[in-house]
Amino acid sequence: VNKQIIIALHPNPTHDAATLEISLQQPQAFEVTLTDAQGRIVHAIPSKQYNAGTQRITLPLQSLPTGMYYYRVSNGNAQLASGKVVKE
Repeated sequence: VNKQIIIALHPNPTHDAATLEISLQQPQAFEVTLTDAQGRIVHAIPSKQYNAGTQRITLPLQSLPTGMYYYRVSNGNAQLASGKVVKE
């Protein structure tokens, strides 16, 4: 886990969307992917440069079936953070 990045996800569980709050100590580029339990990517936010401070990224779940999903924040091949979100 990268100490340069702090992540909170809310609400979790959710019915429609969850917000990733990513606090960066310095500017950084990263991408966000959301996968289902089988590892298929169901939503992706392409890599871009973010400023230092708190970034809020919405994960849209409203069109997805009920279940467990996994988010991954990565920079190239390095995983910065990951976790799970439950769609009710």
